[in-house]
Amino acid sequence: MPMALVGVAFSHAGFSNSKTSGVGNGQAVAGLILNYIQIVPFAILMLLVLLGVMSIPEV
Repeated sequence: MPMALVGVAFSHAGFSNSKTSGVGNGQAVAGLILNYIQIVPFAILMLLVLLGVMSIPEV
């Protein structure tokens, strides 16, 4: 998971760099998509875990 966050940062930097140079736009977009595919399900899973833990009734 931490490497996906680093990948997003580098992909955003590459995407902004590709706008000025005109080279590598597709690779930067692919990096953004692949890294967000890793981050979004993890965030949803953590949200569900937190909500599940908070709703356990005490016995």
